[in-house]
Amino acid sequence: MKSVLVDASPLLESHWTGIPVFTARLLRLILDDPDIDPAFMIHGRPIKREPLLQALALRTGVYLRSAYEQGICIDRSGGRSFEKALYPSVKTAFDFVPREASVIHDLTTIMTPEFHVEDNISYHRNNIAREVGTNEITFATSEATASDISHYLGVPRSKTRVAYQFVDWPADYPLMYRSRYPSDTTLPYVLVIGTIEPRKNLNLVFSALEEIFKIDDELKVLVLGKPGWHLDQALAQDVKPFIETGRLRFTGFVSEYTKYCLLRLCRFTVFPSLIEGFGIPVLESLTVGRPVLASFSSSIPEVGEDAVTYFDPLSKEDFVLAFKRLHNEVINNPMGLKQAANTVAARFTDKNFFTPFRQWILN
Repeated sequence: MKSVLVDASPLLESHWTGIPVFTARLLRLILDDPDIDPAFMIHGRPIKREPLLQALALRTGVYLRSAYEQGICIDRSGGRSFEKALYPSVKTAFDFVPREASVIHDLTTIMTPEFHVEDNISYHRNNIAREVGTNEITFATSEATASDISHYLGVPRSKTRVAYQFVDWPADYPLMYRSRYPSDTTLPYVLVIGTIEPRKNLNLVFSALEEIFKIDDELKVLVLGKPGWHLDQALAQDVKPFIETGRLRFTGFVSEYTKYCLLRLCRFTVFPSLIEGFGIPVLESLTVGRPVLASFSSSIPEVGEDAVTYFDPLSKEDFVLAFKRLHNEVINNPMGLKQAANTVAARFTDKNFFTPFRQWILN
């Protein structure tokens, strides 16, 4: 049995999206592996396993953060030493053990700094070179990100590994959904997914609302995502008239189950992001059989493959044309689109995701 020290710091967030969800999925697989004996830390301090297991069961870091801040979950027993440490996101300590690896989810703070606040830019720029420099292996969430790591940070491709994510909706979600929505009907709305920040390119959708609403008088647009940064840029378009008529709605942050329901009920999802490290909303949509309209950018085509309708994220005209094309196909060929979505989603499994990490830990 191989031991490894794993950083659980991303799980301190109250609402798990993005990196905390990624971290939780990785930690569950590590804990379930009979050949791995893990220990865990937060910001370089060893923690007890019980509070972590509670957080994983509850799918929130509220109590874990409280226990950490009060020192309740700190493991002061000592005595264990480790050869390897794995960081599911940015490193919270350097040269902690002889062999280290971390996951870089994207390099947007370097490639597109205009989409970030100064604190984020400074933090990542000040640490990223040291992080990859002290890594034995650097994991990326897509080939696009792995290529960026090599190009911008000079990391040899032989020292990177790609771990494609997967989606594991809780087992009771389908039954809960079916008890509430007995039929397979969809509702007349499209779901736009993304934190409200400039990188997610929501303004492209907002600029086209007048045209896309002409397609169907009943059609509505729901924006699923919490507020991010640079909101003045992210919401540069005047959308107030559409909000007042009820055709444009912002959900804010919602629970994972609510998101699951919204995905299954929509006609299709829209993911207009300019740059991504992976694009988990695309895969989430495909796993429930929903068609996706997404930008042809960065890692997104790696996720959507041929099950997604793509558009140029810098072209309103191309977006509108693609929107109309997919909307027509949803009406005329819903089963064909669902089958294509299911086929692609089936390729992104927990085994394929975990294998690169497991190989490094056991090596």
